[in-house]
Amino acid sequence: MSDFRFEKIKNAFERCFRDAGLFERDVSGGSLIETDILRKEGEKWLVVAAGINEGEAATLFPAQPKRAERAGTPLTITGGGDISFLFVVRPFSFPIQKHLPLTFIAHFAPGDDVPLVELRSGYLRLGNLPDNDVGLTALRWDLDSVPSHRYPMEDWLRNWPTMLNHNPAHAPSHLHINSPQVSAEPGSDLRDMSSPRNLRLGMGVPNPLSLILSLASWLRAI
Repeated sequence: MSDFRFEKIKNAFERCFRDAGLFERDVSGGSLIETDILRKEGEKWLVVAAGINEGEAATLFPAQPKRAERAGTPLTITGGGDISFLFVVRPFSFPIQKHLPLTFIAHFAPGDDVPLVELRSGYLRLGNLPDNDVGLTALRWDLDSVPSHRYPMEDWLRNWPTMLNHNPAHAPSHLHINSPQVSAEPGSDLRDMSSPRNLRLGMGVPNPLSLILSLASWLRAI
């Protein structure tokens, strides 16, 4: 990681998960995250991951088989549950040199001279929670541009993708709350439209650090 900004981003993620004080991971060395530099379309990206699947790990850590293996281990949460996540990011600064219709820009750490980052992809998934007062079983945030450009299943939304340039029922960045599993097929996009428990709440691209820390603050209370 020769670029000091990539090192700053990596260090910020490490400090963020460590200072949350809720997470552990059973890997050699006790690291809470796995990181590496990935090159795509001539650009460098920082991969930050834990608990990803085998296929993702092989793609994101192609030259680091041991790191790819460790990347499959999620974080465990004090009090029960686990958390898996993936952030593929790079530092971002204006002006934009080319037209980037699918660019996802987020605030990051202006106090550490990395005010903005671009996210290529990402998710954060909280699962296997013990019984709790709010009755929550799962919570996910996903950033995925591909499903967001498919036509809505709902007839009343058919005209909105033209207006918004994405499917509002499956926004590129969304918070997925209390969703029951509706398909056993990996990567399936099927939804039970009659279930009020299946909410994909469209949102802007969150600051990854704020997302992690706000989640940790909430986890301490449940």
